[in-house]
Amino acid sequence: MDCQKVVDKFKDGLWVEITKLEPDFEKGLLVVPQLISNRCIGKIGIVNQWVPGHGGDVWKISHPEDETAAVYGFTEFEEVDEKTRDYYDSKYRSTHKDALTTNEVIGSLDQ
Repeated sequence: MDCQKVVDKFKDGLWVEITKLEPDFEKGLLVVPQLISNRCIGKIGIVNQWVPGHGGDVWKISHPEDETAAVYGFTEFEEVDEKTRDYYDSKYRSTHKDALTTNEVIGSLDQ
């Protein structure tokens, strides 16, 4: 898929489901370690930030149910259906607005 089409498709604020974890995806990424350890299949989250060029393009996805965030490649998540989107919008978007809009992907590797 063309890089610009991927970026355009997965804009900030889009609700997605983590559908798989690519083996060895995290190797070489220059991101906060906690954003690697929080990766999990089956979670619903909101695209929070696209971060190009840190060992590969990653998308930071916030998981409001457990108040975590993680980074994923675009092949690891899919947009949720309209019913799921509406549910998560009504339950989380207003109460977690700050958490869903923070930009904390790049940080000290010592964290």
